[in-house]
Amino acid sequence: METPTDVESMLLKSWLYFGDCEFGALNEAERSLIRTSQKVKTRENLQRLNKDGNHIFIRPTLGREPYYLMIDDINEQLLESDHIEKHQWKPGRLIVETSPGNFQAWIRSTRPFILQEKSFWLNKYKSDPGAQPRRRWGRCPGFYNVKQKYKTICGYPWVSIKWADLNNSAGFPSLDSEDFTHNNSVKKWVPQSKVKTTSGWMGKMNPIWREMYEKTTDQSRTDFSYILALMVRGYRDDEIGQLILTERKDWSNHRNTQTAYIERSIVKAHIFLDQKEYK
Repeated sequence: METPTDVESMLLKSWLYFGDCEFGALNEAERSLIRTSQKVKTRENLQRLNKDGNHIFIRPTLGREPYYLMIDDINEQLLESDHIEKHQWKPGRLIVETSPGNFQAWIRSTRPFILQEKSFWLNKYKSDPGAQPRRRWGRCPGFYNVKQKYKTICGYPWVSIKWADLNNSAGFPSLDSEDFTHNNSVKKWVPQSKVKTTSGWMGKMNPIWREMYEKTTDQSRTDFSYILALMVRGYRDDEIGQLILTERKDWSNHRNTQTAYIERSIVKAHIFLDQKEYK
C-alpha cells in the first residue's frame, strides 16, 4: 500500500516537471469537474476526493500549457518506439502509468506549440484520437484510477510515474518545412495561426469582426465572442490579445486597463470552454 510520502513525492515531481500546475477532480457520474478551488489544492483533499470516487487530474497552468504535449492511451510498444532511444528516455518526458500496461506521455518542448501543431504531433505519436489538443488534463500520479473497467478484486490501479525528466526539454522542428505532411495525399502543413496573416480564414473574417465592433453597443460581448472564435481555431493567447487590441477601436471604458481586461477575458474564455468539455 502506498503511503502519503509516496503521494507527496509524485506530486513534487509533477510540480517540478511542469514548473506550475493545477489539479482537477472529476465526478464521472455527474461529469462535473472541480478545479482551481480550495477543494483541490491540498493533498489531503485530493486524497479524500479520490477515495469518494473522483478522478484526479493534473495539467500545466495556462501560461505554461503551450509548451506541453500530452500523448494519451499508449501501450508499452509505442512507449518504447517513440519515447526511448538507445535504451534511454528521450528528453523532456514525464511518463505516467495510468493502469497496468497503459500510459500517458507528457513532452515538454523548448518552444510553444499552436493547436494545429499539437494535433499533428498527437497524430504522429498515435495518441488516443478522441483526445483534443487544447488544455488537456492528464491523470495525476499518486492517486487511484477509479474507472470501473480497471477495478479488480484488489481495487483500483495506482497511477504512478515511470519516468520524469525534470531538467531537459525536447526540440521540435518547424512544421512549415517540406519534410512534414499529414500524409502522402495532403499538401504541406502550414500553420494558419499567425497574427500577420493576409490570407486564409482571418483574411475573410477580420472585416466581419470589424463591422461587429462598429455596430455593437456591447463591446465586451463582442470581445468574448471573438476570443472564443480565435481559441477554437488554435490561436495562442498572445496572438488573441494582439488581435483584440487591433480590432477593437473604442477603449473608452478601459483607457488604462486594456491589458488587464484582455487577460481577464481570455481566462474567462478558457474557463467557459473547459466547462463545455465536461458537461
